[in-house]
Formats: sequence, structure tokens, C-alpha cells
Amino acid sequence: MAPPHCTPEFDSRSQASSFHLWYEKPFGGSYPRLPSAMDDIDHFFISGICVGIDVRSGGLYAPNGVQAAWNGILAFNPKNRPCPNSPRKAWRALPISA
Repeated sequence: MAPPHCTPEFDSRSQASSFHLWYEKPFGGSYPRLPSAMDDIDHFFISGICVGIDVRSGGLYAPNGVQAAWNGILAFNPKNRPCPNSPRKAWRALPISA
């Protein structure tokens, strides 16, 4: 909980409901509609950042754990189908292992 003098803004929307609508243009391939925020997290491009927090329970959802993120290891998520533009759209300044 924030201190009384601090009122931070927080946007907790999930892109799971609209990601499939705009994915094709920037990434060069189609994407299925995902039924939930957890399913969306499961399919993040980088496996080590598949992390979310349930705002109701405060529980951590990290299907691949947090060790890769903690160690700065970036690798494509095997749950994603590679699209033609995926490597180009990934973090260009950082090395990503296959």
C-alpha cells in the first residue's frame, strides 16, 4: 500500500483481448486470440520475462521462474511460433540466445 502522501497511477490492463488484432502488421504473422492474461503471459516473446502479479491476491505468476530475468538471460520463449520479424523486433541492443 502506498503512503498517504503518495498516489501512484497504475494501469493494469491486459493486452490479451486485443493483441491478436494488431500483431500481424508489426510482426509479420498472425496470432491467435488468447483467453486470459495468464495465457498472454505464457506467450511473452522472451521466456524470462513471463512474469505477472495477481492484483487481487498479490501472488506471483512466473511459469518459467524468475532466475533467467534475475541473471539477465534473454531467450526466445519456445511457446511462441517464430514470425519473420521476431528477431528484428526483439531487443536489438541486447544479445538473445536461441
